[in-house]
Amino acid sequence: MSRIAIAGSVDFYNEEIFKQKVDAILKNLTGLKEIVSGDDPGTEEMALWYAEANNIRFKSIPTLRDDIDGKPISEIGENEYGERYWINAGTIRNQQVVDYCSHLIAFLSKDDAVTRALISLATKFELKIRTVMIDELLE
Repeated sequence: MSRIAIAGSVDFYNEEIFKQKVDAILKNLTGLKEIVSGDDPGTEEMALWYAEANNIRFKSIPTLRDDIDGKPISEIGENEYGERYWINAGTIRNQQVVDYCSHLIAFLSKDDAVTRALISLATKFELKIRTVMIDELLE
């Protein structure tokens, strides 16, 4: 049974392209057990929508940026709005996704370092990966 992670840009909101790409990738995948994603806007939000629309079980593995209680000061950053966040949240979340899943569909934009880090980790752990370059699709 396959658990497929869907991740990517928070700025990608094209449901039509998303559906076309995910449909095409999943049509050849047998034994899909569930879709795994986070709770960020964009790609992850569309992953939940897709799972619900297609009656596929969904598991959320969110990035716990706000989980700063008890963390060393060296692990706490501050964004441009003055909001504090846990620096290691993305790394921990990516490892959880890779540990849980067998496949990854990554909707990647050229400036998306977060998704690139997930792809790199998924490659290291030998997940089956499909990368959709969204910049080319939106031109």
